[in-house]
Amino acid sequence: MEDIIVPVVFFLSIVAIFLGWFFFRHRSRKLALDTLTLLTEKGQTLTPELIEQVVSGQPVIKDIAVRDLRRGILLVVSGIGLGLASYFVTFPFLKPAGLVVIFVGLGYGLSGYWMRKTEQV
Repeated sequence: MEDIIVPVVFFLSIVAIFLGWFFFRHRSRKLALDTLTLLTEKGQTLTPELIEQVVSGQPVIKDIAVRDLRRGILLVVSGIGLGLASYFVTFPFLKPAGLVVIFVGLGYGLSGYWMRKTEQV
């Protein structure tokens, strides 16, 4: 019985995390759009940058190199986390998945670094 409960709880927790993420993302976008609606009702002028920032839910990053560096750092750290998790949990697929994420993150990081270096020349 215990052999079935652990995998079921594991996969249900993954589903719960994704559902929570979608719920809170929807809620924050709805609040942002309600704010835009309120601003237009009050007669405020809205710039395209403000609308883009509110609709995307993230600050506008115009520099692609900075965005790639940020993604690279996030992916490398996530890959390291998956690699460390493979030592604590007996799922053999976590080690290769962690390596894949690390190498994708390194690719993003190197791309961002290279783009910033060529722009300064």
